[in-house]
Amino acid sequence: ANGRRPVSTPIVDLAVKQVLADSPGRYESVRNHPSTVVALRDVYRELRISGSGAVDALARTRRGAEPARVAAAVARRLAGDWYDEGDLLAGAAVEVRAGVPRRFARAIVYLPELVRPLEQALLAALGTVGAVELVVATCGDEQDDVDRSTAELVERLTGRPLVAAPVALAGEAPKVEVVSTTDADDEVSLAVRALVDGARRGVRFDRMGVLW
Repeated sequence: ANGRRPVSTPIVDLAVKQVLADSPGRYESVRNHPSTVVALRDVYRELRISGSGAVDALARTRRGAEPARVAAAVARRLAGDWYDEGDLLAGAAVEVRAGVPRRFARAIVYLPELVRPLEQALLAALGTVGAVELVVATCGDEQDDVDRSTAELVERLTGRPLVAAPVALAGEAPKVEVVSTTDADDEVSLAVRALVDGARRGVRFDRMGVLW
């Protein structure tokens, strides 16, 4: 609406290179190395999705001042002509609070693994005008790292602890088979073969899934 275009990875890389060329700081000896550009691009993107105070927070750390300086300079270079995911999320949260169509009055967040600050802000905005429901999965082991991180995420988003409902299995416990593969190609072949074998046994494709 304001004439900016979606930014791409090459554009961000170019902006990082321009900042390093103009003011390399501590990156003087490695400013032309591709890994430097990639690392600073990743930092920039993470900060952009983390909200307006993320750059200042990083700048206050012992090792964060330099990458924060570069990220801030890159953001200034891109702000006039380009927008990114952070801009969209921040803008969406503002628009939601101003009023959304009825079809957005109910939102379902399915199996969230990582909800970053601007994403959380958008969910909070949706929660002020409608209902936001979380669908999470646990393995039932409170000591498991996955379950612990899921519980922390739910409590952060809802303000309430996660209470997992026990699930009773009908009949015998499902059979679990562990297979060792030699490489990624072999892994894909095995997954496809398992799906085809299931179809041959009469299992519908819409009742099968592959978690990658």
